[in-house]
Amino acid sequence: MTKSDFNKNIAITIIFVVCIFLLWKFGIIYSHSLFPIVKEGRLHIFADWAWVIKNGICRNLGFDIFNTNACPLWGKDNFIFNIGNILLYIPYFKFLEKFYFFYFPTILCSIFIYTIIKLINRENFLNIALLILIIFSPQVLLVLERCNIDLIIFLLLIIMVKVNQPFLSFSIINFVTLLKYYPAALITNFVVERKRSLNKNIFIILIFFFTLACLMYLSGESFNLIRYKLNAVSPTWGNQFSLHSFAILLSKFKKYDFNTILIMALSIFIILSFSFYKFFQSTLENIELDENNFKYRLYIVGSNLIIAVYLITQNIHYREIFLITL
Repeated sequence: MTKSDFNKNIAITIIFVVCIFLLWKFGIIYSHSLFPIVKEGRLHIFADWAWVIKNGICRNLGFDIFNTNACPLWGKDNFIFNIGNILLYIPYFKFLEKFYFFYFPTILCSIFIYTIIKLINRENFLNIALLILIIFSPQVLLVLERCNIDLIIFLLLIIMVKVNQPFLSFSIINFVTLLKYYPAALITNFVVERKRSLNKNIFIILIFFFTLACLMYLSGESFNLIRYKLNAVSPTWGNQFSLHSFAILLSKFKKYDFNTILIMALSIFIILSFSFYKFFQSTLENIELDENNFKYRLYIVGSNLIIAVYLITQNIHYREIFLITL
């Protein structure tokens, strides 16, 4: 990338950041789509990131953040800490409070916007329109306003695909799994994207889960705690890209058992997937794929993660941003 391209990307990033700030300031977004966090008449931006930092502080003060979570730093609307314990070990220094709660998330969100701009070639009007639609989509605006951890996972996913080094990829997959658990599905890409024997792949998977288990143990995780966290927050039933949400939605209108609808939905998904694959199989066989191409690898890694999220998780707010990889 030339210096001129870099300067253009920076300029466009600044324009988008200013536009989004104005949308926040004048409350234009909230009259149509998003639900703001407002306390004492003030809009609280970067609330998800602030929640992580405040839970770390509360834990150091001796509060139980996994059960009642009555820490006064967050207020009566707080809920239990239901993501990776590794985030509780972020060091906190009181004199850097402004940096933790404003400057760092602002920088992180700006990098996220810059990354999206850099990913999409602005070579014609349709691509420019696509870029604008992505930046101002409800999913992206929400993840920016809250500065959710999925934003960090997205950026690390881009780095993993861009560098394409086995040790770094293995380390990143371990780290992002410690953040929110579901990125463990990325290990399937790691073992199939390079030509290895079956025994080597089995060995890599065993090493991955052994390493992950050790890191989780060191961060205070346990199987029971993770299961408790995953079941602690009930997912909403509307406006979600999830197989589970599809079953929840139907069970609201029909008096059927949730698990029955879920199994039916999963069966239909598998049948349709197999049918589409068979239909396009001849076309796929004629396509020459370059496994070292950044955009090809990003598409494969991103689509596999999206499918895993769609099938496995129930609450997928924020995770729709991985559709950008497609």
